[in-house]
Amino acid sequence: PDLLKEGDLGGIIVGMQPKVVYHTLDRLEEEKTGIHIEALYRFQLNEYISLIPAVFIITDPEHTDENDTIVVTTFRTTFRF
Repeated sequence: PDLLKEGDLGGIIVGMQPKVVYHTLDRLEEEKTGIHIEALYRFQLNEYISLIPAVFIITDPEHTDENDTIVVTTFRTTFRF
């Protein structure tokens, strides 16, 4: 909290999609690992309004390198009453 000014917040989130790591049938096991990486920053405009730009990246979607990396940008506005 209070990263660059009072009320602002920065964050980095890293995780993994659910994955089959062991199964008796070889075709169900997933060899690659897809990673979810997200970065965001909350600009607190005033007591009631904040702006939150973010970007997230998913590598090897569905745990296969045949799928291209996905990059998504978002922009959220939060109103607190």
